[in-house]
Amino acid sequence: MERSLLRETWEELKRRRVVRAGITYAVVGWVVLQAAEVTFEPLGLPPWALTWTVLGVVLGFPVALVISWFFDVSTRGVTRERGVTGRAGAAFAVAMVLLAVGGTAWWLYGVYAPARLEQAANGTTSSATPGAAPINSVGVLPFTDLSPQRDQGFLADGIAEELLDRLARNEGLKVASRTSSFALRGSTGDMRVLASQLGVRWLLEGSLRKASGRVRVTAQLIDASNGFHVWSETYERSDQDLFALQDEIAVAIADELSSRIEGVVAEAPADADTENGEALQAYLQGREAWRKRSAASLEEAEARFGKAVELDPQFARAWSGLADTYLLQTDYGR
Repeated sequence: MERSLLRETWEELKRRRVVRAGITYAVVGWVVLQAAEVTFEPLGLPPWALTWTVLGVVLGFPVALVISWFFDVSTRGVTRERGVTGRAGAAFAVAMVLLAVGGTAWWLYGVYAPARLEQAANGTTSSATPGAAPINSVGVLPFTDLSPQRDQGFLADGIAEELLDRLARNEGLKVASRTSSFALRGSTGDMRVLASQLGVRWLLEGSLRKASGRVRVTAQLIDASNGFHVWSETYERSDQDLFALQDEIAVAIADELSSRIEGVVAEAPADADTENGEALQAYLQGREAWRKRSAASLEEAEARFGKAVELDPQFARAWSGLADTYLLQTDYGR
């Protein structure tokens, strides 16, 4: 009797083209996920966007099967199948519920199980996992823009990038890449988990607020082995003195790390490649536009870098930005 029920259900699935719909959906879903994985980060989408896309594809699978059970989609249009009766209909309903539950469980397992298994293998808990990272490893998270109009994201990113670059030049430190660190933009929760994702022992986070010609930056250094703040400081300067602001923060962070980690050299103040605060802001705006990689954004980047070199013809990084922009524009038909 059980074999007869299975045969009856299978024949009904084939008749209603449910099998064909399932195969088609799986292929299309795979293509969508591959495209999302490649394009979401360059488009500046937050890390959770890919997570929800995966969940949507997984949960959409049983929905597609249910639709194909009730409706026949063909070149002749959409027609409703005859009513669902008998044991085959009941078996299909149960199968769809199990598939939805199983798909969700599979997704949750894929998201959370790897970290759990790694922690179990190392004999650690989630709070201790980051402690296994090299003691001289650091991640710089994107700074949060707290300005009244929330229009200073380019400046917050620029300061975080400058600090990352300065720390990366310290031979005693291992610094997570910008791509990896900035992929965590908007992430909330336990800093120990974020540090574990980057494979670092220390995390630098911060915020920026600009108003009335003044820039205030708060930076915090976190020991990911326990989640505690070990250093925090607030700096305030004129918006025409951004380089000195970045330099002061970089020196303070390196000094703090050098007191805790053998082999890390304390920072010496760097020579500014521009004393013009307006030129530096134009440069940072140009870099933000340059990273968006579109014909329109590259035109904006060219204008911003051009303004920077006009304000300070000796500003080497701005000239470099112009060169980078011209190279990319050749890929967009210019």
